[in-house]
Amino acid sequence: MTVFPYSDAMMTYSVQTHRYTLTPYAVRQILNVDLEAVLNPAGALDKSVIANALLSNVSREIYAYIYACGLDNSLQEYLAAKHPNARGIILDAMLAQVEYMVLNGSLYQVSGVDIRKGIVMDQRALRKVQIAPMAQDVLARPLGPDMPSLVYRGAINALQLYAKRLPAYDEEDY
Repeated sequence: MTVFPYSDAMMTYSVQTHRYTLTPYAVRQILNVDLEAVLNPAGALDKSVIANALLSNVSREIYAYIYACGLDNSLQEYLAAKHPNARGIILDAMLAQVEYMVLNGSLYQVSGVDIRKGIVMDQRALRKVQIAPMAQDVLARPLGPDMPSLVYRGAINALQLYAKRLPAYDEEDY
């Protein structure tokens, strides 16, 4: 029986940040994208540092989106770490976000202000394009029958459906 969360060649889990992070290996194997070559074509810097920084940023963006959608972040964090179906959903969402960022750049740090043109982009519209539409769709998948998605915006009673109580971090290492 697999104990969640866990780290492998595709994603690592940090008990400090309570987040999964993609590995460069996963991006290379699934998307056929060598982040180290794409991000540093001249080879001026340590390639692995740049790739890992981007993947850490993707993880922060995906989890920030998950938490922005919900009412109970501790429950979302628990489900993201411990529910067997959550890991695959997070993997797919992060891969979609990496692909989006490789094609479009990171839009998460963009202010939406173009001083040269005197244009200010609506912040709600900007937030909608910061996370890849495919990643948003993936995160909206239900975790299972009678279970909400990780980004369900309503009041949920998933704790009763999945766990009797929300355990402390040190009890279950998530």
